Amino acid sequence: MTALDASLRGGDWRDRQAKIAEADRRLRAGLRRLGFAIVARDSAAMPGVVTLALPEDVPPGRLAARMERLGYQLAHQSEYLVRHNWLQICLMGQWQDELLERLPDLLAEQAARSRGKVAGPACVKHRQSRGSGAVPMRPS
Repeated sequence: MTALDASLRGGDWRDRQAKIAEADRRLRAGLRRLGFAIVARDSAAMPGVVTLALPEDVPPGRLAARMERLGYQLAHQSEYLVRHNWLQICLMGQWQDELLERLPDLLAEQAARSRGKVAGPACVKHRQSRGSGAVPMRPS
Protein backbone atom coordinates (compact mmCIF):
# COMPACT_ATOMS: atom_id res chain seq x y z
CA MET A 1 0.00 0.00 0.00
CA THR A 2 2.89 2.35 0.68
CA ALA A 3 4.17 2.01 -2.89
CA LEU A 4 0.69 2.62 -4.32
CA ASP A 5 0.22 5.66 -2.11
CA ALA A 6 3.61 7.06 -3.14
CA SER A 7 2.89 6.53 -6.82
CA LEU A 8 -0.49 8.25 -6.57
CA ARG A 9 0.95 11.24 -4.69
CA GLY A 10 4.11 11.47 -6.76
CA GLY A 11 2.69 11.89 -10.25
CA ASP A 12 1.08 14.54 -12.36
CA TRP A 13 -1.65 12.31 -13.79
CA ARG A 14 -2.98 14.87 -16.27
CA ASP A 15 0.47 15.32 -17.73
CA ARG A 16 0.99 11.54 -17.83
CA GLN A 17 -2.32 10.95 -19.62
CA ALA A 18 -1.53 13.71 -22.12
CA LYS A 19 1.85 12.09 -22.88
CA ILE A 20 0.23 8.69 -23.35
CA ALA A 21 -2.43 10.17 -25.67
CA GLU A 22 0.19 11.95 -27.79
CA ALA A 23 2.44 8.87 -27.99
CA ASP A 24 -0.61 6.77 -28.91
CA ARG A 25 -1.55 9.18 -31.70
CA ARG A 26 1.97 9.10 -33.17
CA LEU A 27 2.22 5.33 -32.85
CA ARG A 28 -1.12 4.72 -34.58
CA ALA A 29 -0.17 7.11 -37.39
CA GLY A 30 3.14 5.31 -37.92
CA LEU A 31 1.49 1.90 -37.93
CA ARG A 32 -1.19 3.01 -40.39
CA ARG A 33 1.45 4.56 -42.64
CA LEU A 34 2.94 1.08 -42.98
CA GLY A 35 -0.38 -0.63 -43.60
CA PHE A 36 -0.96 -2.31 -40.24
CA ALA A 37 -4.59 -3.13 -39.43
CA ILE A 38 -5.50 -1.54 -36.09
CA VAL A 39 -8.44 -3.33 -34.49
CA ALA A 40 -10.17 -0.47 -32.63
CA ARG A 41 -11.17 2.85 -34.14
CA ASP A 42 -9.28 5.72 -32.53
CA SER A 43 -12.50 7.12 -31.09
CA ALA A 44 -13.26 3.82 -29.31
CA ALA A 45 -9.72 2.88 -28.27
CA MET A 46 -8.11 3.13 -24.87
CA PRO A 47 -5.20 5.56 -25.24
CA GLY A 48 -1.95 3.66 -24.96
CA VAL A 49 -3.38 0.30 -26.03
CA VAL A 50 -3.00 -0.55 -29.72
CA THR A 51 -4.18 -3.95 -30.94
CA LEU A 52 -3.05 -5.12 -34.37
CA ALA A 53 -4.74 -7.78 -36.51
CA LEU A 54 -1.87 -9.65 -38.08
CA PRO A 55 -1.96 -11.54 -41.38
CA GLU A 56 -2.58 -15.29 -41.00
CA ASP A 57 0.98 -16.05 -42.03
CA VAL A 58 2.51 -13.89 -39.29
CA PRO A 59 2.41 -15.76 -35.96
CA PRO A 60 2.10 -13.22 -33.10
CA GLY A 61 4.32 -15.30 -30.81
CA ARG A 62 7.14 -15.40 -33.33
CA LEU A 63 6.82 -11.67 -34.03
CA ALA A 64 6.69 -10.82 -30.32
CA ALA A 65 9.81 -12.92 -29.69
CA ARG A 66 11.67 -11.11 -32.46
CA MET A 67 10.59 -7.74 -31.05
CA GLU A 68 11.59 -8.74 -27.53
CA ARG A 69 15.12 -9.45 -28.77
CA LEU A 70 15.12 -5.83 -29.97
CA GLY A 71 13.96 -4.59 -26.55
CA TYR A 72 10.18 -4.32 -27.10
CA GLN A 73 7.72 -6.30 -24.98
CA LEU A 74 4.45 -6.86 -26.83
CA ALA A 75 1.38 -8.77 -25.61
CA HIS A 76 0.42 -11.87 -27.59
CA GLN A 77 -0.36 -14.72 -25.18
CA SER A 78 -3.84 -13.85 -23.88
CA GLU A 79 -6.49 -16.25 -25.16
CA TYR A 80 -8.39 -13.56 -27.06
CA LEU A 81 -5.20 -12.32 -28.75
CA VAL A 82 -4.21 -15.85 -29.79
CA ARG A 83 -7.72 -16.65 -31.06
CA HIS A 84 -7.73 -13.64 -33.42
CA ASN A 85 -4.02 -13.60 -34.36
CA TRP A 86 -3.66 -10.22 -32.70
CA LEU A 87 -0.66 -8.47 -31.20
CA GLN A 88 -0.99 -5.71 -28.61
CA ILE A 89 1.20 -2.72 -27.82
CA CYS A 90 0.60 -1.18 -24.41
CA LEU A 91 2.12 2.10 -23.24
CA MET A 92 1.65 1.36 -19.55
CA GLY A 93 5.16 1.86 -18.24
CA GLN A 94 8.03 4.08 -19.22
CA TRP A 95 9.31 4.32 -22.76
CA GLN A 96 11.89 6.27 -24.69
CA ASP A 97 10.37 8.47 -27.39
CA GLU A 98 13.06 7.63 -29.95
CA LEU A 99 12.46 3.89 -29.50
CA LEU A 100 8.70 4.35 -29.78
CA GLU A 101 9.18 6.32 -33.01
CA ARG A 102 11.18 3.40 -34.46
CA LEU A 103 8.64 0.78 -33.40
CA PRO A 104 6.37 0.82 -36.52
CA ASP A 105 9.29 0.38 -38.93
CA LEU A 106 10.90 -2.34 -36.82
CA LEU A 107 7.56 -4.10 -36.44
CA ALA A 108 7.01 -4.10 -40.21
CA GLU A 109 10.51 -5.42 -40.82
CA GLN A 110 10.16 -8.16 -38.21
CA ALA A 111 6.64 -9.08 -39.42
CA ALA A 112 8.06 -9.65 -42.89
CA ARG A 113 10.84 -11.81 -41.44
CA SER A 114 8.36 -13.72 -39.28
CA ARG A 115 6.52 -14.80 -42.41
CA GLY A 116 9.77 -15.76 -44.06
CA LYS A 117 9.90 -13.08 -46.73
CA VAL A 118 10.58 -9.38 -46.92
CA ALA A 119 7.54 -7.20 -47.57
CA GLY A 120 7.66 -5.06 -50.65
CA PRO A 121 7.69 -1.29 -50.31
CA ALA A 122 4.04 -0.90 -51.34
CA CYS A 123 2.03 -3.15 -49.05
CA VAL A 124 1.69 -5.39 -46.03
CA LYS A 125 -0.55 -8.41 -46.60
CA HIS A 126 -3.57 -8.69 -44.30
CA ARG A 127 -5.95 -11.63 -44.06
CA GLN A 128 -9.15 -9.54 -44.06
CA SER A 129 -8.31 -7.66 -47.24
CA ARG A 130 -10.28 -8.11 -50.44
CA GLY A 131 -8.95 -8.56 -53.94
CA SER A 132 -5.17 -8.85 -54.00
CA GLY A 133 -4.93 -9.37 -50.23
CA ALA A 134 -2.80 -6.28 -49.79
CA VAL A 135 -3.35 -3.28 -47.57
CA PRO A 136 -1.91 -0.12 -49.18
CA MET A 137 0.80 1.52 -47.12
CA ARG A 138 -0.73 4.96 -46.82
CA PRO A 139 -2.44 6.77 -43.93
CA SER A 140 -6.07 5.81 -43.40
